[in-house]
Amino acid sequence: MKNILLLIIVVFLTACVTKQQATITGGQGYDHMGVYDNGYALLQIGPSNKEKKIILLSDQSYAQDIDGTRYKIETEPHEFDIQQEHKYIRDRIYILNETGKKKRSISSGDWRFFFTFQNPDGTKDTREFTGQYWKFYYNPIIHGPPN
Repeated sequence: MKNILLLIIVVFLTACVTKQQATITGGQGYDHMGVYDNGYALLQIGPSNKEKKIILLSDQSYAQDIDGTRYKIETEPHEFDIQQEHKYIRDRIYILNETGKKKRSISSGDWRFFFTFQNPDGTKDTREFTGQYWKFYYNPIIHGPPN
């Protein structure tokens, strides 16, 4: 009986896939920040149905973990938005580790994101987002196929 139970547990655990989940709040009005499995977040400042006029200043923006450690960020235009010829091209946000390489995932816990950008008239503005991150262990045997 113990062997059968052990076998069942092993089968269920071998099919597990770790997925990072997040809830992000903050910004103003139409601002939005979403997290994706590929190690980046997408940032939108303002409405998505108008051309983006701001320039994100990555050298003045950063992410901060629950311990207060600051991480530099790197940005690039979202290729999908460019290919689809969207009016608003979102920014891909990558968090960099201590050696300057892109982090594939970030640790669970509370995070804060501070973004500085330049408006068309040359003035600077800021936005702050707060994120709660956790890991979810997805198992298709237990949870069923993905939607």
